[in-house]
Amino acid sequence: MIDLGSAFQGLVGLMNEQGEKVDLAATGEEESRYANLTLFDLRNNLAGTKLIYDVFRDWVKSKPAGVDPDAKVVAKFATLDALYNTTTDESLPPVPESWSSDSPTTADLATPFGMLWKTVRSNVDKNADGSVVFEMHQIAEMLQFMELPE
Repeated sequence: MIDLGSAFQGLVGLMNEQGEKVDLAATGEEESRYANLTLFDLRNNLAGTKLIYDVFRDWVKSKPAGVDPDAKVVAKFATLDALYNTTTDESLPPVPESWSSDSPTTADLATPFGMLWKTVRSNVDKNADGSVVFEMHQIAEMLQFMELPE
């Protein structure tokens, strides 16, 4: 017997991990830094999330309020996929020396790392209407899964 709520919760966790990996990269603490495979990890986490989310899609879209959040999730997956595939490198772009995740400068946000950081963070922000995580929380509520952790 598969616990669908836990499976869906795992998907949300994988999307949260996208933001965590990018934040940790800014401090040199990401788990794949020594092998320089963080972007490779991000791509694979996203690919796995998309595959499992596809199992839920027909059910989500069968609900009257499910079409819009599903479309937003799929669109954000596509945005992240396109972002991650702007290069064939397996590592993230270099972090600017002056980088601060708390208040990145306009110049730092204009760098390849800054653009990646900003896009990932906005696409997984649980409080941003339209982000993958926000919409997945809406879907979990609609499907009557237990409340998802932060």
